[in-house]
Formats: sequence, structure tokens, C-alpha cells
Amino acid sequence: MNKASQNSVKESSTRRFRPKLLHGILLAAVMSIEGCISPSGIVHDQVLHDAATIGAHGKFDAWPAEQWWKSLKDPELDRLIELALKGNPSITKAAKRIEKAAAYVTTEKSTLAPQLSGDAYFNRQRLTENSFFPPPFGGAYENIVNAQLNASWDIDFWDKNRSLLQSALSQTAAAKAEESAAGLMVSTAVAQTYYQLARQVEQLKLSEQALKQREQEFDLIKQRISAGLDTNVELQQGQGNVSAAHVDVDTATEAISLTRNALAALTASDPQAINRLQPILPVAPVFSAQTLPDEIPIDIISRRPDLAAAKARVDAAGADSASAKAEFYPNVSLSAFIGLSSFSLSNFLKLGSTIVGAGPAIHLPIFDADRLRADLRSKNADLDISIASYNQILLEAIHDVADQMTSIKAVRLQKDDQQAALDSAESAYRLATIRYQAGLTTLLTVLNAKDTLLRERSRMVNLRGREIDLNIALIKSLGGGFDSTSQTGVGKPS
Repeated sequence: MNKASQNSVKESSTRRFRPKLLHGILLAAVMSIEGCISPSGIVHDQVLHDAATIGAHGKFDAWPAEQWWKSLKDPELDRLIELALKGNPSITKAAKRIEKAAAYVTTEKSTLAPQLSGDAYFNRQRLTENSFFPPPFGGAYENIVNAQLNASWDIDFWDKNRSLLQSALSQTAAAKAEESAAGLMVSTAVAQTYYQLARQVEQLKLSEQALKQREQEFDLIKQRISAGLDTNVELQQGQGNVSAAHVDVDTATEAISLTRNALAALTASDPQAINRLQPILPVAPVFSAQTLPDEIPIDIISRRPDLAAAKARVDAAGADSASAKAEFYPNVSLSAFIGLSSFSLSNFLKLGSTIVGAGPAIHLPIFDADRLRADLRSKNADLDISIASYNQILLEAIHDVADQMTSIKAVRLQKDDQQAALDSAESAYRLATIRYQAGLTTLLTVLNAKDTLLRERSRMVNLRGREIDLNIALIKSLGGGFDSTSQTGVGKPS
């Protein structure tokens, strides 16, 4: 047979083979679809809450900045927060979770692309005489050499692999949001502890002044007893007041030491360095009357990292459910190989040693003792759990913002009233001093007025401290500068 005849026969064979191959693939696909185990009846039943229906419907433009603490203009606070963000283990763990999620994304991306691998082996063995090896190979020792390239491609007809990739991407987004949430937790904790220390330092100063005041009163009582103007009753009362003032000083000193220890732990700092801190409460609050939200902002979902993380977890669980559902349908893949194989090294590189193969493969579930349905039910349960978690976080977030706004407004009213009480106490002390200097009243009246003034100042310090604490809590409730739409947020050390 000449070469042209051979080519004609090959082409004829190829034409006959192709329809048979296509028919075989289609037939197998139809049979597989018919034979699939059904996912019918397996659904999830939870739905995401709409923020607008549970109280979030306001418009707000004065969101905290990414590094919100800079607005307080306290260099020492800036330094402490930067230290905390760089050295906090929770942020380190969050960053490592991002790395892990990113690696998972790369793994899932690889399933969408064709795969190529290589195999090679050399083996010397005796070939059986009672199999398909003809003489002189049967019964002889031969060198078996094989080398080939293998290619495969999983055709993702039902988006199983794409769903797994989407799950990995959503988990990465959740990890990034959790990193921002960890940073926000740390920065607000440092700021609140720092200003708690500032309030305690001011209270210690007032307690020391009160102690001095009580000692002066006690000395005056002793003088009055010597003059026959007071009795031992007043003496015991005066001694008790001095002792109580000592307790107040000791209590304030202990509180300062504990707060400094907490601040050292938050910032991974030397406690001795923290012991030298003398912070001062800010004069103006973070949120003025003009920048405080009137209503709960509707954009709270995209501004809180915990909500963004929870939503990403919902998306990941939904993608996992879709992937589990795709397992019910046929899995079609293509594979091919090319290489060399021979019984001896001398023949290995000859054209006749070439091996080539290609073809499709179809995997379909027919009977699996309800394994796939159980897996889909499990994934749907995970989806419902993630939706319920999101809904819970959303409710808590709206409640949290509402609480902070209510308390801030209440504290401002209390400050106005307290300022009036403080002004009256200062006026009374000033008048008592003038009358005493004019000989119209006793020193005891002046000391009592001073005692009242110190109490009113202490109350004002507490209100100022509570106001800054609530302002920082509101910053935390509003997300601390996080914005999921721009993939930015607090928590990344500079």
C-alpha cells in the first residue's frame, strides 16, 4: 500500500472515530444526568436582615478617619497606639489568617487551569512467559524505561471549582476585615485606658487637695475644742473625715497603678516608662453637637469591620453550599499523555517507542448512601449559622450605636447641669473667702465651701472622663474609619 493510500485510510478511520467519540460523550453525559442523586428538598431557611428595617436609616457624613486618634492631637497617645498596633498578638494572628486565606485562593485558582505533570521510571525485571510478552521477551530480564508528560483539565461545567474559588476570596475578605476589627479593638482600648488614666490622675490631685482640706478642718476643730467651742463629737468626726480622705487617696493611687499596668500590657511597653505618664483629659469631645449622628447611619454595614467580616463569611458559606450542590452533577475532565516507553535503553529514544493517548472522563454519583445529601445539608446549615451570626452582629451593632448616642447626649445634659453646680460652688467659695477676710465669717465656713467645691470638681472630672470614653466607644461602634467599599481600615501598623 502506497503512502497516499495509507493517509486515506487514516483520514477515513479518523472521520469514523470522531462521531463515535462525540456520541459516546453525549450518551455518557445524558446517562449521568439521569443517574444523578438529587439535591431536591435540601434548602437553607435563614435570610439576611435589612439594616433599614431595624433602625438604621440615617445619613451621616462625618465618619471617623482611618487613624481617628490623630484628631485628639495628643502625641503621646499617637505613640502608644502605634506601639500597640505593631506588637499586638491579635493583629499578628489576623495577619497570618490573611496569608493563609490568600494561599487558599491560589490553590482554588489552580483547579480552573489545565494541569501538567511528568513521570519517569527505570526498572529491570523478568517478564513472565505466560502473559502477552512474546519471545524473546517472555522469560527474559529486560530494562523497562518509561517517561511521559500528563495533561489534565477538569471542565467546571457546574461551577463547582468557581464556587470554591469564590469561597476562598470571601474568606480572604473576611480575614482582612477581622484584621481591621482587631486593630480597632486595640486602638480604642489603648485610647480609653489612656484617658481613664488621665481622669484618675486628676481625681488623685483632687483627693490630695481634699485630704489637705480635711486636715485643715481637723486642726481647726482641735483649736475650737481648746477654746471650748467644740466637743469630742466634732473631734471624732474630723478624725474620721481625715481617715476617709486618706482612703480616697490610697484608692486613687491604686487605680492609677492598675491602669498603668493595663496600658503597659496593651502597648507591650516597659511599665517604668508608663509610670511617668501624666495624660490630660481633652477639653473638646471628639464628636461635637454638629458631628454627632442624629440617627443610626444606614451605611453602618460597610463601615463596621465585624459586620463586613460576617457578611464575607455568609458569602463564603453560600459559595460552599453551591459547590456542594454541584457535586450532584457529572464531573467531566479531559486528560492526555505523551511519552516514550521501551523494553531497553537502546530503543528508548526511537520513534517506535512513542506513546500517546487522550480522552474524556466522566464521574457521576449513582449511589453513595446519602453522603452527598448529608454534605449539602451540612453546608446549608453552615450557611444558616453564618446568616444568623451576621444578623446577630447587625442587631448588636445598631443597638451599640444607639446606646452610645443616647449616653453621649445624656452626659452633655449632665455636664451642663454640673457646670451650673460647679459655678455656684466656686461662687460660694469665693464669697466665703471674701467674708472671712472681712471678719464676717469663720474659717470653718471657708473650708466647708472649699470642700463642696472639690466635690463638684470631682463630679465634673468624672463626667468629662465619661464623655471622652463614650466618644471613643462611638468611634468603635461606627467602625473607626473602616470602609469595606475601599478595602481600607484601621489596624495596619504604619
